[in-house]
Amino acid sequence: MAEISDEAKDIEKLYEFGERLNEARDKAQHVKDYEGIVGAAKGSIKAKQLAAQLIPRFFKCFPDLHVSAVDAHFDLCEAEELGVCYSLAHVCKNMSFFILRACCLAETKLN
Repeated sequence: MAEISDEAKDIEKLYEFGERLNEARDKAQHVKDYEGIVGAAKGSIKAKQLAAQLIPRFFKCFPDLHVSAVDAHFDLCEAEELGVCYSLAHVCKNMSFFILRACCLAETKLN
């Protein structure tokens, strides 16, 4: 039987994190899961793609992690091969500070 690659194990963990958070009534009890999702922004391309979907989905549930989540999402946006900037709007929806920061980042990229 073939061994499962490290990348496949990381992806499986991300799906487990997302599943636990989806099923949890009190998502705040699963901070480590969200931290794992945010940390995946530094992983493989597939892990980054999945993190880009999961970070915005649970963003509002973890206000103490907003800064690290937005920073991770900005990193994902800068990875052009991922094409994930569209989901930044979900992260920033009700967060004026982060919207302002996103606008500054976009302006910097244009100049």
